[in-house]
Amino acid sequence: YLALIGNALIVFGPIVSIFNFYLCNIPQLVIVFVAAAFFYLLSTCLTSAFYFIPGIVNLPYLLVSIGVSIQEIFRFALFLAYLFTERGYERNLKVKLLYGKFAWLHASVAAGLGFATCHALLLNGNVLSQSYGPGTLYLPNCPTITYFTHHSIMTLLFVLLNISWMIIGFQGYIKKSVLRIISLLVLHFAASLITVLNNKKDSCLYVLPTLASLVVIGAIISTVELIIICNKDE
Repeated sequence: YLALIGNALIVFGPIVSIFNFYLCNIPQLVIVFVAAAFFYLLSTCLTSAFYFIPGIVNLPYLLVSIGVSIQEIFRFALFLAYLFTERGYERNLKVKLLYGKFAWLHASVAAGLGFATCHALLLNGNVLSQSYGPGTLYLPNCPTITYFTHHSIMTLLFVLLNISWMIIGFQGYIKKSVLRIISLLVLHFAASLITVLNNKKDSCLYVLPTLASLVVIGAIISTVELIIICNKDE
């Protein structure tokens, strides 16, 4: 019981907290959250189709690269869908979908949390259910912590990464900034490709620290974006 509860709190505690204290009182953001989760699910379904290609499972770097590329295509599609909805809302109802200079920031956080939630459910849902019951599991490539805890921590890091990626991506698309989009792609490819090394010896000694470092980098870039937005009208 304790392992299941602890690992669940690691993964879904931040998600539930952000949703309850940031999104749930604004219906528009809840809609963005749900739409983003749906777009992420579509990207995962499309990526899974590539597993039917004979021999591709033996090319993990190629498979991960395809998955990342598809996710980024659907991230941009989500942005276009939000932009289309916002403009239609303003044109037909003569009011804004979200008000204030932080409107796009709020939307990107909601969308990022939607991506992150669907990612967490797909990545950790089945693993989390296996942590219930007596005993636990250690892997030779990461003997210092249990497999379930390792997986939960990695999922949490991807939750935080998905939020920062969406902030960077939305700002890059709005401002047509090549630098922001390249930064997003580099961070996403780096984080995803490093997970291929999970089956290597002592992988948790460098996979988790690398992901944590990328989380810090993403947080710094997102904070800079927030500062730029705050100073926009000054």
